[in-house]
Amino acid sequence: MLIVVFFWFVLGIPTVVIWVETIAFLQAKDPDPFIFVIARVMVVVASMMSFTFLLVNLTFILDFFSFIRITPDGIEQRRSPFRHIKCTWSEVEKFGKFQLIQDVIFIKSHSRKSKSAEISTPLNLLLPKRPFILLTGYEGWSEGSLKDSLKKYAPQLFEKSSNVNSA
Repeated sequence: MLIVVFFWFVLGIPTVVIWVETIAFLQAKDPDPFIFVIARVMVVVASMMSFTFLLVNLTFILDFFSFIRITPDGIEQRRSPFRHIKCTWSEVEKFGKFQLIQDVIFIKSHSRKSKSAEISTPLNLLLPKRPFILLTGYEGWSEGSLKDSLKKYAPQLFEKSSNVNSA
């Protein structure tokens, strides 16, 4: 919640101020050429800031609908609406890191649920080619019920990671 307040102050208030100033510049009668150019540049900047602000808020809201479900059959993750992955315990491969700080489980293969939206963006080039399930940020990871459930159904994850850490 603190991050939303932070983005409202850092990004929200300046976005509103730039839009107000832009509208004032655009309504000026007989503006000199400098003001005319500045007003057009401010429209672009305000549009980009508005898009970023909306994207940050949308991401925060969609995180409320994210979940990890662990059953005796396998593990399922939904990071609404773009990622919905389900796999069996035999498809779980090993622990790893994403972006150097986020804990993930790499999986050999998975089945995508049909309701998830597919996106294709240049940012996909930065994602690992192997499918993964993100663990960081979920209640019970790294100490708690999520970790205990993973130990129960996928002990091979902890055996492999302990062998790597001891080497």
